[in-house]
Amino acid sequence: MKFLRAELAALVAATAYGIKVGVVTDLHTDPYYVSTISAASDCNSGSGAVTDVAAPLGRYGCDSNIDLVDVMLQHFRDVWGKPDVLLVTGDHVVHHTTDSTETMNVIA
Repeated sequence: MKFLRAELAALVAATAYGIKVGVVTDLHTDPYYVSTISAASDCNSGSGAVTDVAAPLGRYGCDSNIDLVDVMLQHFRDVWGKPDVLLVTGDHVVHHTTDSTETMNVIA
């Protein structure tokens, strides 16, 4: 809760000075996301269960894929314009991974 108060205070201060601030949190971007792999198979495993329904912008139970993040940021810019400052908060490491090497690549 302490961090939320600090972010809110920063937004209020920025608004008072006419600075446009964007806030993005907890992206959990999965660079290995595969649109045809089910969420039950960690959403990114090459040997996972394949579904008939592709989900190019993500699937319930999966972390955000890069295309979804791109669409979200473009929509943000289309609606609100280009921010003067973009606060990226929270944690961003992918939740599901099948290999510790993949985890280290995502963290790096």
